[in-house]
Amino acid sequence: MLEKAGSFSLISELPIAANLNGLGYLGMFMGVMFKLIICSLFILSVLMMNNMFIMGIESKNFDFALLKVMGANRSFIIANILAGSLKYVAFSNLIAYPLAYVVLNIITGVF
Repeated sequence: MLEKAGSFSLISELPIAANLNGLGYLGMFMGVMFKLIICSLFILSVLMMNNMFIMGIESKNFDFALLKVMGANRSFIIANILAGSLKYVAFSNLIAYPLAYVVLNIITGVF
């Protein structure tokens, strides 16, 4: 009967989804809100990393010009830019993965 109204029963072996099943529509609302928050934080982090990358290149324009004048080829300058950007990615991964592991263990323990 509920399938005609658009509400389907949730059958899952995941502990978080099993606990949300008992909450009904509140659980669906919480799930949607958490997905929106996670997507918003992901987009915000991508924009912040892009901004840091652009600002890093803009601040080093003079340095890149000096390298070009001294005879550095294009591939060396591009490799220098990529190494600078990977520095941010490696540092953020060193923080993000352990933090995500701890937070997921806490959330799994709560639910």
